[in-house]
Amino acid sequence: MQIIKASAAQLEIVQHIVHETIRVVFPRYYPSGAVDYFLLHHSKQAILTDIDSGFVYLLFGENGQALGTGSVKENEIHRLFVFPAVQHQGYGCQLMHFLERQVFESYDTIYLASSLAALAFYRSRGYTETEFYKIVTGNGDFLCYHMMQLKRQETACPEKQDEISYDGKSFVTMRNSTNGEAGEKTRFCYHQSDRHIWAEYSGGGIVKGFLAGFVQRDGSLEFSYVHTNDMGNIRAGECKSYPEILSDGRLTLHESWQWLNGDKSFGKSQLTEVSNA
Repeated sequence: MQIIKASAAQLEIVQHIVHETIRVVFPRYYPSGAVDYFLLHHSKQAILTDIDSGFVYLLFGENGQALGTGSVKENEIHRLFVFPAVQHQGYGCQLMHFLERQVFESYDTIYLASSLAALAFYRSRGYTETEFYKIVTGNGDFLCYHMMQLKRQETACPEKQDEISYDGKSFVTMRNSTNGEAGEKTRFCYHQSDRHIWAEYSGGGIVKGFLAGFVQRDGSLEFSYVHTNDMGNIRAGECKSYPEILSDGRLTLHESWQWLNGDKSFGKSQLTEVSNA
């Protein structure tokens, strides 16, 4: 993963991410007049002005493809969009981790305007609504949105270390790249002491595995892993994981990993917390 400040030469990329997401996702939440309003609000000129001011960032995947964008202006985060095809894979969390750190370096409170499409995501990160707006758009349609805030002292972001303990939690793999070996029958049993984490895992094609690492200051997990598989091979790799709290209180881990032996390829996986019963 790489997050960089966008340049004027990347204007078309930023606009494509924003407009593609609005066209695909927003009609599920808004009538056509409101969707057209969003597209006009995030015009090419508006985006270029923000790029020239140094407000806009781009997130790239391992293959160099632009996947998402977000902007920071003083203590406000805005224009956060991730391509629809790669949503729910942790990219939005990664962008928010980065943008929130930018704001909290200088301010105690983050402000943002949330569409209905993003409301649940921001709530899951600890943001609270402060105001509600409803404006009339084309065709007599209405556009509704919330103003939200997150205070530094609340440390309410669910990915913060102080909010999550991994000790005694178990996870199973819900999704993995085709070059990965963990599957739906692989179970990970986590332990934690301070910021140290470790886990045993097995199941599916994995005979026995171990991982060890740390919870970082931004709440992400970084660890190395090694296991034996049912083909008689030893596989090793490293991983960075971003947690997300689901509406029912369980954790989901969005992971980006790389093999350190074999073809040394990259992959992505998603683990979800399960009962220990």
